[in-house]
Amino acid sequence: MKNKVAVIYIFVGIFFISIIALMASNKNIKTNALGASVNIDSDSDKIALNAAKNMIIDNIDKYDGEVIIDTEELIKNGYIKEKNINKNNKKIVAIINNNKIEDLYFKNNFFKDLFPCDSICYINKNNYIGFNNDIYRIVKVDKEGYIYLTNNKSDSINTNEIDSYLKKKYNELDKMMVKDVISISLEDLKESNAFELEDNVLVKIGNDYKTYNYVTEKVEDNKEKTDVIPLIVLKNDISHEMGEGTKFNPYIIDK
Repeated sequence: MKNKVAVIYIFVGIFFISIIALMASNKNIKTNALGASVNIDSDSDKIALNAAKNMIIDNIDKYDGEVIIDTEELIKNGYIKEKNINKNNKKIVAIINNNKIEDLYFKNNFFKDLFPCDSICYINKNNYIGFNNDIYRIVKVDKEGYIYLTNNKSDSINTNEIDSYLKKKYNELDKMMVKDVISISLEDLKESNAFELEDNVLVKIGNDYKTYNYVTEKVEDNKEKTDVIPLIVLKNDISHEMGEGTKFNPYIIDK
């Protein structure tokens, strides 16, 4: 009888230990899930994640699945102050399921971080990028992280309308992603492999515009009309979504 009672106690003990272990395991899974993708480098990051969590909880019925929250949205809605934002982390991803936050983490790094540069760096390898519903090529990156793109397409315009043409091109693009539209330079033609010239094109040398003769590879004075290849300047806070920069797997970016 004593042996039977002892066996029962042992069984009950094992049962309770199993229950406790299972609860601890579930707790760990839940905690790990919430922080699995979180890349926290500072107190600012923790504050931003907590602010995002609070905003989601306050509006939980509006969210489902994968939700992307910009830190500007947190500022606008009063969940965080601008001084507490880490400028290197602007977007937060939340995974919502059945009105519960399953995961919360910062989105990909800035696109500029793929191309660290101390001055001007020409990108002649893995420089394909999806932009404006087309495939462009990255020409160069400057020290401030601005990225210069071209699709190698030109327009023939009157030489006295160059500046207005570039401004018009800029106005046609998304201002949240584009800082400026400029003309290519002579150095761009010499240093970048993104251009495949079939005619003479306009280049900027200092503050002046000249015509580059693609046959003689020399600079000439402009004629009445000239071909212009716009160079699009992306802002330096663009996010890298995916892609490796190859022709068949170009970079995918987001504002």
